[in-house]
Amino acid sequence: EVIIDPARAGRNDVHVYLLDERGAPDGSFEDATFELSLPSADVGPLTRDPVLAGAGHFQLVGVDLPIKGERNLRVTVRHEGSADQLVEASFRVR
Repeated sequence: EVIIDPARAGRNDVHVYLLDERGAPDGSFEDATFELSLPSADVGPLTRDPVLAGAGHFQLVGVDLPIKGERNLRVTVRHEGSADQLVEASFRVR
């Protein structure tokens, strides 16, 4: 689950929630990397290291998204005892 707040041009908070098969927070992920891009403006990917904010919750606070448009978010997570996993999502900045 991905939440972008306020999803407007300027400073935003990016929250990624990793859930298990029951929909509960999955605390078995150790680390994550976010890559943000804006293909329509040929921006990115810009790599950022989020903070672990709780079980299965990684966040970036105050990330600058100055240009409106459809953005891509690529999340690479490290799961204890296994290979990296990749999740991709897109969102619109108004």
